[in-house]
Amino acid sequence: MNTENPAGTAGGGNRTALLFANIAHFYSHVMMLVYPTVVIALEAAFERPYGELLSLSFVGFVLYGVAALPAGWLGDRWSTPAMLAVFFFGTGAAGIAAGFATGPLGIVIALGGIGLFSSIYHPVGIAWVVANAAGARGRALGINGVFGTAGIACAPLIAGALTAAFGWRYAFFVPGAACIATGIGFLFVMRRMAGQAAHK
Repeated sequence: MNTENPAGTAGGGNRTALLFANIAHFYSHVMMLVYPTVVIALEAAFERPYGELLSLSFVGFVLYGVAALPAGWLGDRWSTPAMLAVFFFGTGAAGIAAGFATGPLGIVIALGGIGLFSSIYHPVGIAWVVANAAGARGRALGINGVFGTAGIACAPLIAGALTAAFGWRYAFFVPGAACIATGIGFLFVMRRMAGQAAHK
């Protein structure tokens, strides 16, 4: 898959690429901030104090920063769209795994996975925004930033509502499943666009 302009044009294909990049930015922040919201519900579920449970997110946040280095390198050397696909599927799967966790160790591993795969977004996704924004990079980056900020703002609302309605596990299940579903749509659209470009 072409890492610069998946559609091979400067029109609708670029807008499609930017849309997926923006959605990915939203997911990256939502998935990273679900746990701080649901951790209160885990005090009773895991019978552990709040401070101890909150500290379980440490590994995930470290990986979210540190793993961005190899993620950016792979985006440059391998494929930007493929790395974004890994982001969607990996982050979503790790989120679902967190929902199935039965104890602190499972939470640490799942949150580590969320941090690892979510780290892909900033070095890879923002580079893709710049590559596909043509002559409107400032506007594209501004819109992308709005999506990221919306993810930060919506994460506690989404997690809190799902926890209140269905339990803390669904605060991970639903965003995780949505992330995977978006990844499936992303692959379908990218393949279709690549096929259209090949026939031109």
